[in-house]
Amino acid sequence: MHNQHSPHIDQATIDRWQADGAVLLKGVFTPWVDRLAEGVTALMASPSEYGHARTVIPKDGSPPFFQDYCNWSRIPAFSEFVFQSAAAEIAAALMQSQTAKFFHEHTLVKPAGGSTVTPWHHDQPYYCVSGRQNVSFWIPLDPVAEATSLRCIRGSHRWEEEFSPTRFNGTKLYEHTRFSALPDIDAHEDEYDIVSWALEPGDAVATLNSLVIEMENRYKLLVEASARNIKEYNEKFISRRLNPEKGHRFLPYIVAIVDEFADLIATSGKEIELPISRIAAKARAVGIHMILATQRPDTKVITGTIKSNFPSRIAFKVMSQIDSRTILDLSLIHI
Repeated sequence: MHNQHSPHIDQATIDRWQADGAVLLKGVFTPWVDRLAEGVTALMASPSEYGHARTVIPKDGSPPFFQDYCNWSRIPAFSEFVFQSAAAEIAAALMQSQTAKFFHEHTLVKPAGGSTVTPWHHDQPYYCVSGRQNVSFWIPLDPVAEATSLRCIRGSHRWEEEFSPTRFNGTKLYEHTRFSALPDIDAHEDEYDIVSWALEPGDAVATLNSLVIEMENRYKLLVEASARNIKEYNEKFISRRLNPEKGHRFLPYIVAIVDEFADLIATSGKEIELPISRIAAKARAVGIHMILATQRPDTKVITGTIKSNFPSRIAFKVMSQIDSRTILDLSLIHI
């Protein structure tokens, strides 16, 4: 049975959220992923005063943990999401409310290899509002493995205590003692009902086309920074020789893995072959790498274009010598 407020979620999902305090809404904001990503790019190119103050730059030299908030009124992509997406409708349904009021948005960018750990926390003490009838949406714009995903403690929204909020650099947000000290959850994980999910991106074609755009944007950044490759560029950024206000940012390494390339070709054909070939041919210098795997190595899958752009290949045990030669591109030895 669908809830009367929203056709996007059913009553069972609402009941689960009410009981657990956290629930996965699979793919409900997928149409907005690309537009929100554009908003994040625009924000990182022009952070607010909060972004400059709150971004964590680790002392160990690992990538910065960028964060900024309250930018919906000046970043069109964020404003569009607030007023045009189903977020308010879904929030009202979860809260069993007739209306939902928007509080703020918060952008978090954690590059791969960063050492900053988000501390355990309750959202409520960070907000200048009272009451328990509120919803936060955590919307990933990249694929997230369960091991590194958001973790929640089931039922913790019904705890009587509110815990002292901590900044992501480890310092306390407030000096007063109104809130309780947070227990050491990491040291006693077996005492809590912790839940997390593997979160997936949009479809493969959109993801690979986005990688092509990211590749081209990275080449522009390297040219502007007079850097020959990603290593040289990131060294300049970490040593603060590049200005984030001019669009510069730390560039994490990206590895795109296609688990079953034959299936991708069967469903998308030439539409997917072009972006894959471009990424394989040009993206290495800007820190983007690609791994293709397939169980059906015939010439319809591994075409000449693909082979010419993937010089490094590994063939495990296959059904025939022809399959092996298709992968390794070896000429048949004969007498």
